[in-house]
Amino acid sequence: MSRHIPEHNQVTLNYYSLVQVLDDLAARLFHYFRTTVCLVIHGGAVMVLHKNLRCRQNTRDVDYIHRSFETEWKKRGVNDAGERLNTCIAATAAHFGLGLDWMNAHADVALPMAYDKYGRLYDPIYAEAMQPTNIMLNTVYESRGLRLVGVSWSWAVALKLVRYKKDDPEDIAAILKLGTQLKGLQWTRQIMEEWLLNMCSPMGYANYQQPQIDSTREKMRDAVKRAQALAWPSQPSSSQSLTASSVATVERPRTVHAEQSSGNQSLRHRTQSLSQHRPHSTSAISAASSAPSLAMPHAIRLMQPQLLTPHHTGNSQRTQVAMVPTQFSHLPPGFVPYYVATPPNVQPVQYHFPTSHRIRTPA
Repeated sequence: MSRHIPEHNQVTLNYYSLVQVLDDLAARLFHYFRTTVCLVIHGGAVMVLHKNLRCRQNTRDVDYIHRSFETEWKKRGVNDAGERLNTCIAATAAHFGLGLDWMNAHADVALPMAYDKYGRLYDPIYAEAMQPTNIMLNTVYESRGLRLVGVSWSWAVALKLVRYKKDDPEDIAAILKLGTQLKGLQWTRQIMEEWLLNMCSPMGYANYQQPQIDSTREKMRDAVKRAQALAWPSQPSSSQSLTASSVATVERPRTVHAEQSSGNQSLRHRTQSLSQHRPHSTSAISAASSAPSLAMPHAIRLMQPQLLTPHHTGNSQRTQVAMVPTQFSHLPPGFVPYYVATPPNVQPVQYHFPTSHRIRTPA
């Protein structure tokens, strides 16, 4: 007689028990797919698993994006990938006495979609998470059969800010504190708002009415206050430094406005110009990488770390410095256009990347 599996999971999973459960799921997935399956996750599991956070002791579920998982596998000619995944999740639940929703995609219905420049509907959260740099920095679990990649930090904050209940305030504070610890960034409500407007415009900020704008800003103020009061246990290791390989990674282009908007200007008005530009699709990555570089005559160095590891080109070797245009210096480092120069004789016009290239806050 088959064992009954409850619909809802009531078992709390700490880091070690969650890894044990994921190891079991990975083995089952490899049996069904014969390769490593990549899932994009968000929510509390990221806070438990991420090596630079682990600010939560436990979680009861792993939230993942199912809709785009199925779409990607259908492109490979596998039409039953969703059924295979659900079968493995259920089998793992039965093995450990968990509820069926220990891994779920319930939030998919509420996650925003967007249109690329060709008018095609796509998943902006999934597309951002699957960029090479994010995979490198935010992979929270990996073994034969399964890789879990957390959504980008901007999307993690944006999604939690909408609900802002239970553990959300502390989670956002931890993410902001990580940015301060790694980059020396002093968060304000204005900086946080500008960051989310530029990185997460598909959230529909342009449609916010004044009460919703006021409520969102109050949440931001609270998150910043919590982050400022949050103690950080240790300094990040040297392995968290940006590398030349991460600098060279091309990410999906996104329009960023150079004007610093007034703090009193509404979210709705400030995003009207953003909403006029549809985000590019992931298919535009290769085109962006081959596009001619755009000169940026004014720049500042990143606050930390300035020097990157040696980068080899042919038989030559040079140490690179990431440079940021001064008009973007008010934004969080790691989410602004940059180009690369060689110290000590910094010549920005000699080594510059397209504005679509970005450095991400290292994990």
